[in-house]
Amino acid sequence: MTMGDLDISGHPDTRALLEGFNLALKNDDLPTTFHVLDWFHTVSDARKFVGWVCSPQVKSVDDIIAHIRVREAPHQAPHPDNKEIMDLFHQHVVAYLRGVGHPDDQYVRDVVGANVFDAGKGDPLLRVNALLKTARASDILPTSPVWYIDFFISHEWDSDLYPIELPNGDIEWGPEQPITFRSCFSAANVTNNTHLRMLLTVDESTSTGDTIFGRWLHLQVFASQGFNRA
Repeated sequence: MTMGDLDISGHPDTRALLEGFNLALKNDDLPTTFHVLDWFHTVSDARKFVGWVCSPQVKSVDDIIAHIRVREAPHQAPHPDNKEIMDLFHQHVVAYLRGVGHPDDQYVRDVVGANVFDAGKGDPLLRVNALLKTARASDILPTSPVWYIDFFISHEWDSDLYPIELPNGDIEWGPEQPITFRSCFSAANVTNNTHLRMLLTVDESTSTGDTIFGRWLHLQVFASQGFNRA
């Protein structure tokens, strides 16, 4: 907007933009009229205000949950197993997003780091902001009322050999397929294999109420940040 001018704060176009947001407010109990930007001491503070009103932030978990969709991947023919898994997946994603802070899990703590883990304690929006940033490459809500984060479910046939009981009594769930986030399309690819089905059906909650799936999804979201997800 300022065509390379180094004095951004003092540029006439910047000030004109700010004045465009400078609504006049009249209070009948006061003798004078106030303007919105009178409440900000500097142009820098006013710019923050303008940025805030132009960039909607997440205020509630429901701001995201209402826009989560779980669908069959379009490149595969429909599979009878997918419907039940899609419903379970959606339920687990919603339950995960309603959680507070990071899941109480030592592996999660090790991956995100102790300082980041502790800083997120008590934050009810940490997970929805993280998913929004990973899935859309921005923590700003879209301005359009119609938008979605799509999880596309595809079936992996070869993994139906699992689960296998090992000689020591442990259960081998089969290969894990990470979620592939595509931020250019606000979407993610999820593989419906035995490993995913075990994550969705094994009930082992932490002190924060997070299931094995919730901890796994949290690591998928944070591991995908910072990488090329186009």
